[in-house]
Formats: sequence, C-alpha cells, structure tokens
Amino acid sequence: LYGTRRASFLWGERIATDFVEKGGFVRTKGCGQLFDHPIRKILVAVHGDDFSSKGETVQLAWFDQFIRSCYRVKFGVELGPGKALETSFLNRTLKFMPDFGYLYCPDPKHIDVGLEKMGLQDAKPVSAPGVKDHGAILSDSLDELGKQDASTYVSVVGSMIYLSIDRYDVQYVVRTLCQSLASPKKLDVLRLKHLLKYLKGTRTWVWAFRFQETPKRLVAESDSDWAQDPRTRKSVSSGLLIYGSHVWEHWAVGQPTIALSS
Repeated sequence: LYGTRRASFLWGERIATDFVEKGGFVRTKGCGQLFDHPIRKILVAVHGDDFSSKGETVQLAWFDQFIRSCYRVKFGVELGPGKALETSFLNRTLKFMPDFGYLYCPDPKHIDVGLEKMGLQDAKPVSAPGVKDHGAILSDSLDELGKQDASTYVSVVGSMIYLSIDRYDVQYVVRTLCQSLASPKKLDVLRLKHLLKYLKGTRTWVWAFRFQETPKRLVAESDSDWAQDPRTRKSVSSGLLIYGSHVWEHWAVGQPTIALSS
C-alpha cells in the first residue's frame, strides 16, 4: 500500500533493479540509494521519487533519456558552467559560483519554526550551540513539563533532528536533547532555547565546496568526550571525513560501553 514502509522498500528495490540491470549502474555498498555508472562517470542519488545526478553534460543527456524510458519524470534544473546558477533539492538550495565552486544551503525553515514556537524571534544570538551545564541553579530545573509544553519540545527537537543532518556543529547538542524526548524537563527547554539562539546567529551558514585539485588522500578526524552523560556515564564519539577542503561525512554517536578512559 502507498505510504507504508513496505511500499517505500519495494520502490527503492524497483529503482535499483532498473538502474543496475537496464542502465549499467552499480549500487554503492555504503548507501543503497546512491548509484555509480563506472563507464559514463555518472553519480545518482535517489530520495523517494527525487533524483539528483552528477556528470558531464553529454552523459547527463543520456541519463535523461534513460530515466524517461523507465518512469514518468519532470525534468528539474541543470546546475553548473553555462547552466543555471541555483536550484533546490529536498528543500536545500544548491548554488553554483563560477569563480568559487558550489554552495549547499541547509533549509532555514527548521530554525525559523523553532524560534517561533519557543518565542525567541527577538532573542539575542549566542556564540556556541550548548554549554556544559545549563540552568542547574534553578530550583525547578528538573521538573517535568506539562503536556502542551512537552508536545512543543518534541516538535521543535524533531525539526532540529532534520536540521542536524546538514549542520554537524549542532549534532552533539541535538543528540543530548533527543535523550529527553520521553519526559522533557525545564532544564531541557533551556538547552533547546540556547541551541536556537545559536542557530539564529548562524542561520545563513552554508557548506562551501571550493574548486580544488584532486586530493591525494582522505583525512579522518575524530574525538570523544569521557562519560559526560550523568545518567549512563557513556561517552560520545564524533568525527569528520575530509577530502581536500570538502567535508564528506560527519557523525556524533554514543559509545555502546562505559569507557574507562577517553
């Protein structure tokens, strides 16, 4: 049935079958919805019924014919030299800067909605997404929220989860906020408001992918805290994969065991 998990899975498998068997694509192991054509040098990312492709103009023209032979499609915008300077994909804005490279702009709607729901439209921005201990001096900081306030908290944190996919600078804080979704407290609201104030001041931050020579290596950087969660005493690991000046991947995940050192 349309809208069920099974329907989404079957649609993804249908795309994979068509791309691999009919188009000569290879389904990547790291991401099942990313396809590579080793001969034509085309990369295609699939999200539901949205397709985003990268390649030379001639090869993209071939891909356009191929995908039209498989599905009924609506052609979007071709971005790059001699083409459009701006387009959107999944509510993210993509920009081509002829003398610079490409810009990937996260959807600011999540920030605006969060600020409005928390009544922070006129709040002053802060310089960091979070602080080590926020509001512990308040006598009622550990009191649970009422039903309406808890619902608002869950809604805004949900928006922050979507935003954190594109903003690795807030992933650690968002992860902390998510741990209180079941029974949020007043202290959690203070932490959420602090994050929103930070995002208000960094609302226009974007990913910049400058033109660069092909790098010779892929650099991985990582770090972790040590038993910062007061309830579980588990640590959190974070890291980046960097290709030249481009960040390819990022994460902030909890460690499964209690570490004796960092």
